[in-house]
Amino acid sequence: MIGEWKEQLETHGPEWGVPAGVEWRFLLHNNYQPHYSGMNVFWFRKGDRDPLVVAKVFPEPVLAQQEFENLQDAHACAPESVPRPLGLFNRGDYWTLWMSAVPGSRLTANLLSDSGLDQLAGFLARVQVGVARKRNAFRQRHETLVADPIDTAVEQCPALSEACNWIRARYTPDWLESLPSLAQHGDLCANNVLVDSRGRWHIVDWETLGMIDLPYFDLVTFLLSLNADASAGAWSTSLRSHARRLIDRYSQALLLKRSDLIFMMPLLLANWVHFQIQSERKSVRTAVRALEDYLTQSDHWQQALLG
Repeated sequence: MIGEWKEQLETHGPEWGVPAGVEWRFLLHNNYQPHYSGMNVFWFRKGDRDPLVVAKVFPEPVLAQQEFENLQDAHACAPESVPRPLGLFNRGDYWTLWMSAVPGSRLTANLLSDSGLDQLAGFLARVQVGVARKRNAFRQRHETLVADPIDTAVEQCPALSEACNWIRARYTPDWLESLPSLAQHGDLCANNVLVDSRGRWHIVDWETLGMIDLPYFDLVTFLLSLNADASAGAWSTSLRSHARRLIDRYSQALLLKRSDLIFMMPLLLANWVHFQIQSERKSVRTAVRALEDYLTQSDHWQQALLG
């Protein structure tokens, strides 16, 4: 299989702008997920520290095609921050998605900076608006984004069923229709943000783009991923300051009110729980704990996010 992938790289490299006639090294990474197992192949030129091209290998076509189309749409909106899609090929029982590699290190709380947060707010706004304009509106939006997530939240937190039913009554179909549709990355966490040597931020793993269109969803999952226990009461002073800056910049870019986030917070957290369970991801317990914490100590969240 390695030989087949190398052949694809050498055959299509010139049309992708990849240097020809170089000696390639590769690194395999098994991208195991509970609902599927794929593989990432990082391709390096001999002597380079960072990969130049990445191949993602899928066992079936749906996810491969979905991520390829998502990359096309997102890259068109923010080419400096999103990997460039190069090609999608089928060979026997697997599909291979090729994209430009993104140099850099995984983001950690100690790498947070004002300039990075401003970058993140800016290109999230561009991608979310741009992609939403290209795609059809959600069907049965209230059922998808309110009724189903709250049903899931009640199943996961039976002791909080009364509070969850309060959430259900709060978000009416008319209110939801007044809310702008903004295509969210869907899995925006610190692990999916890379910081390069020049301090520029980049986002990877776009397979879930547009599965949720609630403003602020990406911000909430990103900020919670920086805090190990997902509890607003445990956030450091520094992280609270960064959270408020990111919220301010994002709100300004999209002409939203900061107070909108507090009003939407329980719905965003219920959607996070629902999304984790639907896609069989690893952060179900973290998401449930965040929802429980919000419903029992919501004043902590307001203080952490808005001051």
